[in-house]
Amino acid sequence: SWVPTSYVNSTTIICEAPAHYSANVHVDVTMNGVDFTGRKETRRISFRYDEAPTVRRVQPEHGGFGTTLIVEGLHLNDAPLSQLRCRVGNSIVVAVPHSSTSAFSSTSASSSSVSCIAPSLRSMEPVPIEISTDGGKTFSHNNVQFHYVARPIITHVAPSWGYDVGGTSISVVGRNFVD
Repeated sequence: SWVPTSYVNSTTIICEAPAHYSANVHVDVTMNGVDFTGRKETRRISFRYDEAPTVRRVQPEHGGFGTTLIVEGLHLNDAPLSQLRCRVGNSIVVAVPHSSTSAFSSTSASSSSVSCIAPSLRSMEPVPIEISTDGGKTFSHNNVQFHYVARPIITHVAPSWGYDVGGTSISVVGRNFVD
């Protein structure tokens, strides 16, 4: 299919790849709409489409700065380790493959999970969790969110003691608890 290009100089043009299923495709250029590069050449230039990473869920769903996030989805580990990134809100952090003993049970052979650390944010609100497998150039867009909450603070417990056989009901009092 044809796509518009932007001229940079006599050796470079820029275009945006349209949506396409996973495959290698030939890249051709025409300057007049009739004559295309590649048709008569023995060595054709290719572009490879890979399946985009997809985020399905994040665990835990809420927490604060420093929380280890386990992100499950599809095609998350289909890249070199050095290229994995999480975007938490507007902050980009390094992601690493998560072991198969993740908090989730895989639902398909192509399921995968990565972990990353929640960065510091100034506001306590839900933020999107997105994954990049190309070093942070492009990210998934799947509307999965992580909810930033303030760290819980304990001010006291009552009673402050119990018998060694267990079973004592303890009230923990403080602030910033979530259900």
